[in-house]
Amino acid sequence: MTITWNDSVPIYRQLRERVVAMILDGALNEGDPLPSVRQVAADFQINPLTVSKAYQELVDDQLVEKRRGLGMFVTDGAREALLIELRMVGQRHCEGADAVRGCPHCDSRDQTGVDSATQQHGERHVGHELLAY
Repeated sequence: MTITWNDSVPIYRQLRERVVAMILDGALNEGDPLPSVRQVAADFQINPLTVSKAYQELVDDQLVEKRRGLGMFVTDGAREALLIELRMVGQRHCEGADAVRGCPHCDSRDQTGVDSATQQHGERHVGHELLAY
């Protein structure tokens, strides 16, 4: 499997963001195993330590958990935690945009100040930070 890496972002961060995107897209669900470090390293022709560093960040963020002898698995609530984070990112972005020039994705808000357009807008912004597939 070949992949084009963005030279301006460390590979371990790009790999981490790919796993995050897979969780958000539903390609990886709660309880699903992540591919082994060796498998990912072989597939993408990268150093296993790079994969380990990416996976460790996911563990640190409590999005995946290590199970001794079994591997890494997506934690319960990982997708929901990521969606909450996206809502907050989207809300912060839109509040800043409203003060400066307005944000076309954020015309309507519910009582919490966050609506589905804002959430989708936040997802798009985080998506732009992710590596293009």
